[in-house]
Amino acid sequence: MNRLLLGIFLSSSLGMAGIFSIVPALPAIADGLGVSDARAAYLIAAFAFGSILVAPFIGLLADKVGRRSVLTPSLLVFGVTGIACGFCDGFAPLLLLRFVQGCGAAALGSLAVTMLSDLYTGPDRIRYFGWNMAATSMGMMFYPFMGGVLGAIDWRYPFFLSALALPIGFYVHVYLRYPEPLSPLSLKAYVRQFLGSLSNRRVLLLSVINFTVFFVFSGAFLSFFSLLMNETFSEALQIDVLSKHYRVSSAVFIGLQLVLFSIMVGTVSMSLGRLHQRFGFNRVLASALFFYGVALLLLQGGTTLWHMVFSVALLGLAHGCCIPSMVALYTRLAPEGMTGSYVILNSLVFRVGQTLGPVCLAWVLMNAGVDWVFVVAGLLLIPVSLLAANTRWRDA
Repeated sequence: MNRLLLGIFLSSSLGMAGIFSIVPALPAIADGLGVSDARAAYLIAAFAFGSILVAPFIGLLADKVGRRSVLTPSLLVFGVTGIACGFCDGFAPLLLLRFVQGCGAAALGSLAVTMLSDLYTGPDRIRYFGWNMAATSMGMMFYPFMGGVLGAIDWRYPFFLSALALPIGFYVHVYLRYPEPLSPLSLKAYVRQFLGSLSNRRVLLLSVINFTVFFVFSGAFLSFFSLLMNETFSEALQIDVLSKHYRVSSAVFIGLQLVLFSIMVGTVSMSLGRLHQRFGFNRVLASALFFYGVALLLLQGGTTLWHMVFSVALLGLAHGCCIPSMVALYTRLAPEGMTGSYVILNSLVFRVGQTLGPVCLAWVLMNAGVDWVFVVAGLLLIPVSLLAANTRWRDA
């Protein structure tokens, strides 16, 4: 792997640290700060909200001044505020820091995709999008596992994983250099063309699908999976392996479940190009969305550890099919010279879903219980899968 690709993949995988490192520790963070589990989920929403506000400007800056010039300071902001979160003593200041950290995170995964779009076209682009998703899944393996282990020691420690952004930022600044395709349009013309292109029907439908996926992923799985595990299996779990009994804390086991999720994401995303060629784009995307909903419904009905393991694995396979497929569509729909903004549009839409999901499904939690959070989330994806199946994406 060359230095350029390594810098891209490192930045992309780091984007997982902002959320996945603290998900296993959310119950411990809630206890440490003396807040409810529902309020602790706002730490995810605040992070996503910061990204939403900054994302539109990231795309514009990336297309006008260059990808590296935006990515390097973003990594610095992400790392410094993440470290500050670990030293925070109050819930309100922590929410503010998470908001600022989210502002820094807006560029990480999105600009990685933009740079791959600069460098590759056609089948190679899809292939490297799959590899980028595999790199992202490595982050989804490393950060939740370490977050679970560190969270079992002290609720503050998972935040310090964000410090990895500082050496990665230095690497990006030194090695991430190539001729970047900048937009020749004036600012006014650029904004006018971008806003006009949003009337494309396929862009709107794709954004609805993208929003729904991350609404349920962040609002149900990321925010309340740990609570579901605690309520179902208590704070310590007994695992039987070869007639031997092992007891592990729920935080560690939740981290291991997220590692499994990430393994399945990486496994299927690396084969995504072959899946599209064999079964067709519509069938792959629609099936992935359908099984996404099925997996969420199965999670709330789980009574055994192996039931949970199967459900999480199925969710990972569906996620690994959905996300690179949607990103590839955004880059395909983008007008010439506006790839950065369309990739950021993808990021903006899913971060709106990430922000609203925990807030809306926290209301379901408080009024109906954690099981209904996953029921509602699963049912939302069924009509979306039908929408994906009946849209002629290949005419884009």
